[in-house]
Amino acid sequence: NGWHYAKYPKSWQDNGWHHFTGIWDGANKVVKIYIDSQAGSFNSGASPSSESSNFSDYDGSLKLGGQSNNANLFSGNISDVSIYDRAITADEVLQNYLAIRGRFQ
Repeated sequence: NGWHYAKYPKSWQDNGWHHFTGIWDGANKVVKIYIDSQAGSFNSGASPSSESSNFSDYDGSLKLGGQSNNANLFSGNISDVSIYDRAITADEVLQNYLAIRGRFQ
């Protein structure tokens, strides 16, 4: 039923590692993004209200690091990817960030 995105008001050119978390909160039909555990925008892009609250109802593909037509490709490295069967909380985002940040500083 379309695509969704969230924005973050900062760009990096520091050649450092950063912890990105994207969340589809199906219960509230909101897209969320966190970078280095700091919240960006919520509910941006297309209309999440038209989407199913259940991620398992989605029959498309998940693309990390670019769009489905290979546009806007991410220029960098991706170290770890975790996919949960639920929307994690802001506290869990922070916990995940703190658990791995020492490996990349």
